[in-house]
Amino acid sequence: MIFPGRQLNIKLLDRCNAACSFCGYNRDRLPQSVAAGYTLQQVDAQALIARFPDLKAKGIGVLHLTGGEPTLHPQFVPFVRAAKAAGFSVRTGTNGSMLDEQRVVQLAEAGIDYLWYSLDTFPFEDHLRHRGFQHLRARMEAGISLLHRNKVNVFAQTVLSRVLPWKDGQPDLQGHMAYYRGMGFKRFVFSYPMHQEPAEGESRHLAREGGDAVNFPRDELSGMIRHLLRVKAGPDGRDIVNPRVSLRAQLRELKGEASGVECRAGRDLFFLGEDEATLRPCYHLADTIVDRIDGTPLKPDQRFRNCTACRDQCFRDPSLVYEAARSPLRLARNLFAHAETFGDLAADARDVIHHRGYTRV
Repeated sequence: MIFPGRQLNIKLLDRCNAACSFCGYNRDRLPQSVAAGYTLQQVDAQALIARFPDLKAKGIGVLHLTGGEPTLHPQFVPFVRAAKAAGFSVRTGTNGSMLDEQRVVQLAEAGIDYLWYSLDTFPFEDHLRHRGFQHLRARMEAGISLLHRNKVNVFAQTVLSRVLPWKDGQPDLQGHMAYYRGMGFKRFVFSYPMHQEPAEGESRHLAREGGDAVNFPRDELSGMIRHLLRVKAGPDGRDIVNPRVSLRAQLRELKGEASGVECRAGRDLFFLGEDEATLRPCYHLADTIVDRIDGTPLKPDQRFRNCTACRDQCFRDPSLVYEAARSPLRLARNLFAHAETFGDLAADARDVIHHRGYTRV
């Protein structure tokens, strides 16, 4: 039995209408990448829907939809509806600019499992200024209200960056959470800073070409992760989705030690190839084919277990969940040397119950 079902990350398209300083999909920066030879992609939604049985045969149970801004895809809502009807768990994120009443109602009726709403900083007007969305304020405030009213399972997602207000040498996470609780958000996930220029000849994923706002030296990055752990240990901690075990594993890795948590890319986590016919381990290894989408059972690729090439929250934190579900004894053995491990595992398990495993509320 496959549990919780393998996850396929699908970049629906490259386009975005926001101007975030820490993202290569920035609407002002993207044309420069195209001029330099980057080829824009957009998934053929209907063709991929026709391959849903093949994905099921590979054990895929979760579709994680990304971009660019995924809601700009002209078939976004029909794709979500078809995926849910086919029995997939569907997760996505958005900058919120396209969430009018019709679209929110359609997503709620389709039963989307969860949606993360990107919020870069506070107050909201500063976030809108950073995104270049000042003119959309009324629409976006209405959209947030509609998400809550229609009981869409929505998380506030925030990149740990220099765009956030800083207080006492660290990003003001408590202030950020307190502000957005006032706008109805109850759950928060903090994405780890990604900045990595592609090596010569390497496939590019523009989300990691973020520049100075997310380019932190190792000691500063470690300090931010320790700060997130302290906040998670405080009264606000239960509202933060990031697992403690994953955070401590990154701290060990940043010190040059074994993290204790294996990456599940190539085994349970995959990235859809640009050819839309292959499974790749992740976007950092987008030139590596694990399998073809052909309706045969998957043969998991073990080569990437100790890979530490990225700090992508969408791969790191799920890797912990899959490792706990698939190989709990191996996970416990790998973490046995760390005194805090079992208390963290118990607390993380309580949090999963609190957040109901990312299901709708």
